[in-house]
Amino acid sequence: MAEPFKNLLNKKIIEGMARHFKRQWSKFDAVGFVAAATKDLDSLELKARTQTITDAMIEYLPVDFEKTGEIILASLGPPLSDNISAGTVTKKGIAGWAVTPLTHYVGLRGHGHFDLSMRLFKEMTKRASSEFGIRFFLQESPTKTLSVLKSWATDKDQHVRRLVSEGTRPRMPWATTLPIFINDPSP
Repeated sequence: MAEPFKNLLNKKIIEGMARHFKRQWSKFDAVGFVAAATKDLDSLELKARTQTITDAMIEYLPVDFEKTGEIILASLGPPLSDNISAGTVTKKGIAGWAVTPLTHYVGLRGHGHFDLSMRLFKEMTKRASSEFGIRFFLQESPTKTLSVLKSWATDKDQHVRRLVSEGTRPRMPWATTLPIFINDPSP
């Protein structure tokens, strides 16, 4: 039997995230973060695990979004070539499913920092996918976000192009729907 997807966000991955955050910001409380991010972890499904880790990021990373954005960027592993599912947290940085809470964080907290948020989404999607996080921006600032995504549709990186197609799907498993495109798919 295949391992459930939810188990890709596990204590070992969270501990790896904490190590990278601590390397980038010496004031980071790695112990507190891991405790908060793993609270009741075994009983949680994938979306709830993502939200729990995101909540721990909100609690333990700087309130200053620009500072946290720098920490996230510096914590990312090298871009993945083909198989984004092969990514994980290693000594080189965060990749794979561990990126999902990072994109969720940016989707929730980055609206006052549009350009930085778009840069974060673009870089994170090269290590996994930002298709869940970008949806928050499509709902809040559809015209501005679609303008960026239009330029990304021809990006040389296949993962960035995939973000455009997957992130704008009106309905997608595990993701919030995009009623704006359901009601009017012309954009």
